[in-house]
Amino acid sequence: MTDDRNIHVLSNARIVLADAVIENGWLAMSSDGIMEGGEGRPPEKGEDMAGDLVMPGLVELHTDHLEAHYVPRPKVYWNPLSAVVSYDGQLATCGIT
Repeated sequence: MTDDRNIHVLSNARIVLADAVIENGWLAMSSDGIMEGGEGRPPEKGEDMAGDLVMPGLVELHTDHLEAHYVPRPKVYWNPLSAVVSYDGQLATCGIT
């Protein structure tokens, strides 16, 4: 991989594809997106993902629904940290990162 762009490599990752999971995969990325990927050792040293999942996701930028976790009913307030963790877990199950 020779390229003038700043390249970031992830290695030792479980890469989730539409039809398979690559158990020991790698990805090379630049600011333009994913450049290459494969199974086994990457062509150059990468950040060790220690078997963590790498999968596509959507980014949530609008968090109006978070307030409903903090105040589920009028005059009922939940712990703010618990509200954020609960909301984050709910979004993750929907493919939102």
